Amino acid sequence: MDGLESGHDTGSTAQFVAVCPSRSRALAAIRILGADTMAGVASPGPDDRAILTEAVSTFARPDPDPVADWQEWAMHRAAGVAHRIPAGLPFHAGDSWKVFAGALVALSALATPKLDGPLHDAVRDRPADIARGAARATMRRDHPTAAALTRWLILLQRYGVRVPLDTGVLLDHLRVLGGADARTALDVAVSDRMRR
Repeated sequence: MDGLESGHDTGSTAQFVAVCPSRSRALAAIRILGADTMAGVASPGPDDRAILTEAVSTFARPDPDPVADWQEWAMHRAAGVAHRIPAGLPFHAGDSWKVFAGALVALSALATPKLDGPLHDAVRDRPADIARGAARATMRRDHPTAAALTRWLILLQRYGVRVPLDTGVLLDHLRVLGGADARTALDVAVSDRMRR
């Protein structure tokens, strides 16, 4: 996490696996984190790609659905491994803001400048819906949801899209009140890095 917060390269996934006492557990962690495994890696190398391939072959992919398909695409793309773009989006143009925001929470690992694709194009058009979801989650003290959606809002700002919330205030709130939730901490760290 320190590397993410400081904006420096945190090392490679190969290094992580090398220092982990259990290779199987390290590969499982990489499989679960998906694209976020590469969040602190400036440029993945051949060893990173080999580790990703091993993690994928060791642990079967989740049952196919639109969210899992995009998570799979993001994991491969983040490691520089070719992978087909999913056929459809995990939401539709006419979906309510709740359905739309809910899909983005599950896909927060895609909210990084290293990834861009058709899903990101669709997200650019709905900053108000993301902001609405982030505000609602913040009021409900649902910190993991608020952190995931704040991460998307910050990515939109990097794209030059105006967002209707102060993302700095949201991050400050999450840092103070987000508790010890690991997913919240990761999303906040990645968001901090994107704002630099």
